[in-house]
Amino acid sequence: MPFDKGKFVSDFTASGMEEAQAELLAKNQADMLNELASKQDIADLQNGFQADQTDLRQEFDDKISEASDAMRREVNEQVQKTRLLIDDVQGDARKTEARLEGALKQGFAAVNHRFNVLAASNTAVIVMVMVLMYLLMRR
Repeated sequence: MPFDKGKFVSDFTASGMEEAQAELLAKNQADMLNELASKQDIADLQNGFQADQTDLRQEFDDKISEASDAMRREVNEQVQKTRLLIDDVQGDARKTEARLEGALKQGFAAVNHRFNVLAASNTAVIVMVMVLMYLLMRR
């Protein structure tokens, strides 16, 4: 709705305001109305905001996609490193297990040898005692 400066001035002078004051007030009112945004201005702003929002959303989506890709690469690298470490640990565990198994076999062989020596010596002692008892009983 256009501002009617003449009607504004005549309405205020009719109510007792001086014409110079009414003119000044009308000028200020016209200036303020000229500074108000029109429907088209608001529509243009909305369209601009929507375009900015679309651009920001696309930029945000791109950044999320880049970050996801970077994280996926990092996770894959860490998985590969972890698999290599696990393989190393498993290899070391197999080597240690083989060394322990060899040490146990040697230990059991040594115990078995000592047991056999002890059994043979005990058998010899028993045989000697039996022979001595036989000899003593024969007389």
